[in-house]
Amino acid sequence: MTTQQKFNSWLDTILTNEKPEKDIIGYYFGLVTTEEGYQAYLIGSKTFDESTDDWACNIDFSPVNKYLFLGQKDLVWYQILDNFKTYLIDYSKTSVFKNSFLENSIAIAYGFDEGDLFRLK
Repeated sequence: MTTQQKFNSWLDTILTNEKPEKDIIGYYFGLVTTEEGYQAYLIGSKTFDESTDDWACNIDFSPVNKYLFLGQKDLVWYQILDNFKTYLIDYSKTSVFKNSFLENSIAIAYGFDEGDLFRLK
């Protein structure tokens, strides 16, 4: 299974089974480095402020299956960041995404916890 397929399956499960409160308006896909490779997670926030990235630190929604182990230990952080952007963009074209709470959100962002935040929406 490719990493894109693992990502799609992970998000399919979350978007199909989770029902965050309607006041969750921003979603953040965080990336972290572990000893075994890279890991992604998803959280939601009731706040969003375009002028600061601090909103992404508010954890008002946390799905049951919050984490996705990406592995890819052989890649460097900027390759992971670029790959993750591709996973998100490709996934945003699926019917599951288009009928989900992510599609209806005000903001979707991703990035490494210790780095910059990048907005997709």
